[in-house]
Amino acid sequence: LWIAALIGVAMACASDKTDEGDILFESGQYEEAVVAYTEYLDIQPRNIKTLYNRGRAEEELGNLDLAMVDYESVLTLDPDHVKARLSVGNIKFKEGDYQKALYEFDIVVLKHRQNDQAIMFRGKANQKLGNLREALQDYNEAIQINAQNGAAYLYRGTLNIHNKRKTAACKDFTRANELGVADAEKALAKYCKR
Repeated sequence: LWIAALIGVAMACASDKTDEGDILFESGQYEEAVVAYTEYLDIQPRNIKTLYNRGRAEEELGNLDLAMVDYESVLTLDPDHVKARLSVGNIKFKEGDYQKALYEFDIVVLKHRQNDQAIMFRGKANQKLGNLREALQDYNEAIQINAQNGAAYLYRGTLNIHNKRKTAACKDFTRANELGVADAEKALAKYCKR
């Protein structure tokens, strides 16, 4: 009976560690969050939420290899974990492996047709790969699903600039700026001076 009580206490302490990790992550203390998540994972090594969150903290620290290990562990436990799949795709994108990024985003889009983030990210990968028509279709679809997806407007604007459609680009940059996208104001200043 005392063993069960001891296990219960250990589990409660571990749960506190994952909660602590979440608080540290939210306050930007990523190194401390990694420590808290790791302490929890020492007791619960297959906890998907904590594995994913530790991966996010590692990614924030620039430790992309460590983040990938956690994201891939999540996908081993749950191959349909959308956030982990998108995170893997985004890391591949950051590393310049646009084909693998496209592959990861495609997996999400095929299973979750209404995921505007996955469609937008697929558009970014398509744009980098020179698949400009597909990229435009992806941005349009992401915006159709979620008219508040400011990043999709920004990326569609950059594609419109590439396609020498300045008026359309400036409309997109304006909308992205209205939605609070950080780089939209710079794009407006660079391409849409009156």
